[in-house]
Order: sequence, then C-alpha cells, then structure tokens
Amino acid sequence: MANYFYGRQRLQKHPRRPSGIWQDLKAILWAAGKALGTGGRPHRGHKRLYASSLAFKTILALVPALAILMAVLSNDAFAQKREQLLSQIVDAIYPIQTQSTNSILDPDEPQYLEQLNQLGKQQIRISMRKFALYSKNVGLIGFLGFLLIVLFLMRDVEHSFNYLWGVEKPRPLLAQMIRHATFFIGLPLVGLFLLTLRGWAGSLNVLHPSFRHWLFATVLPFLSLWAACAWMYAWVPNAKVEARSAALTGLVAAILLQTARWGMNWYTLKVFERSHVYGALWVFPVILIWFYLSWTILLFGAEVAFFVQQYRSQKS
Repeated sequence: MANYFYGRQRLQKHPRRPSGIWQDLKAILWAAGKALGTGGRPHRGHKRLYASSLAFKTILALVPALAILMAVLSNDAFAQKREQLLSQIVDAIYPIQTQSTNSILDPDEPQYLEQLNQLGKQQIRISMRKFALYSKNVGLIGFLGFLLIVLFLMRDVEHSFNYLWGVEKPRPLLAQMIRHATFFIGLPLVGLFLLTLRGWAGSLNVLHPSFRHWLFATVLPFLSLWAACAWMYAWVPNAKVEARSAALTGLVAAILLQTARWGMNWYTLKVFERSHVYGALWVFPVILIWFYLSWTILLFGAEVAFFVQQYRSQKS
C-alpha cells in the first residue's frame, strides 16, 4: 500500500508532456484499460461505493444548491434568464425526453408517456420555485447552512478523487471552501453566459435558424459539459494535474455522460412503456439512477485521468 501511494505521489510531482493526437488516443485507451482492469489495486471496487454515496448526498444537497442559486438570481433583472436556467437544470437532473413514436402495444402509449414526462418536469420546476421562495425567509444563518451542505458534498467529491489518485493528505479547509465555491458559482455563470449569447444571436439574427438551434442546443452544451468535466478533473484532486490529461479525460467523460443519457432515455421509455407500476412517481427512480450513473462515470474519469498522466509521463 505504501509503495502504491508513493508511486502515485511521484507521478503527481513530475508530469511530462508528450503531444500528438495518436499519442493521446493511445493514452486514453491504455488508461481506460488500466481503470477497468483487475490489477489488485487497493481502491478496486470503491468507485461503486463512492458513486452510491455521492448520488445520495447529491439528492440531499440538491435542495440547498437550488435554493442558493435561485436566491442569488432572485432579482427581477434575472427573471427571464432564471426561468431558462431552471429549465436547463431540470434537463440536467432529469434526462428523459419523450417523443411521439409508435408503440408496439398501444398507439396511445407515447401520448401517455409524454404527459407523465411533462408532469414530472413541471413538478420539479414547481418544487424548485417553492424552494427559492422559502429560502428567502431562512435568513443569513439558514443561507450559510445551505452553503455548508453544498460544500460538504464538494468536499466528499474531493475526498473520492484524492483516494482514486492515491493522495492521502487533503487540502486545508479554507482552500477547499474557496475552490469548491468557485466551481459551484462558476458553472451557473457559464450557463447564464450561454443563455445570454443565445438570446443575442437570436435577436440580431446573425445565424441561420437551423444552424443556430444546432449550435446552441447540441454543440455548445456538449462543449460546456466537456469543459466542466475537465475543470473538475484539474481542479478537485489535491495533486498537480496536467491540463492536457484533464482535457482528454474530460472529453471521454463528456462522451460517456452523453451516451449514458441517450441510453437511459431509451431504456427508461421502453421499461415504462410496458409497466405502469410507478405511474407519475417514475420521476424519482429515474433521478436516483441517473445520479448514480453520472457519478460512476465521473469517478471512472477521475481514475482515467491519473492513468493518462501516468502514460504520458512514461512515454515522454
């Protein structure tokens, strides 16, 4: 165990920088194989445990995080952007998109699923608005309590990343709070910027409508997801992470998350198309499964980031 952590700490202190697309591809494949392999590593199997824990804690921190975000954007000047950002958040935590396709059992099934899906999303939006409204009455102490819950979640994320990287010593508490607050505040600001940019492009009519829709509905959201994952891998571990390693792994994580989103959307609709056991409550198991799956991918990416950096160091 000591040699394992010592080797990882040496790698963190001396990253090197071979370049080239082919080298990057080989680094990613080698790193993914190492992360998926058996290898007898001491943290083997802990990713699933951490993913379960973080999924549960994300549920607990979701209400405080949304309350803080909605309270910060409570000014009337942000009213339109607040509703748009709220829709983006709902789509992020609830990834199911129903489409009116033919059902093999009942022609009315797609319409029924669409109604359930819209009902679920509407309930989430209503709950978020209520949280934001009630958060105004909690005062400074309550607001600080919300902030602490969110920071505790981010601290657990850092602990998970540190464990996968073999880092035994965490950052000082103040440094953790500053980094996590920056990350937590920075992501919504990026979202507001993209919404503003989309509104500007639409009002000035500088792009063709179909291209503008493709750009702001597909390309920029994926690039934002890639940037957020890369930022997390470079920012969260208490180690010197090479920017290229974080960017490569962020791309892998973004592709996996998008693929998992499509796969979960297809699987969930197929399951609930044939079963009405949950009814309108299907929102809750979907959110729980999605959070667990997302954290599993993000933690896998954290380990891949280490092995990518290891490969680049060895091949330099």
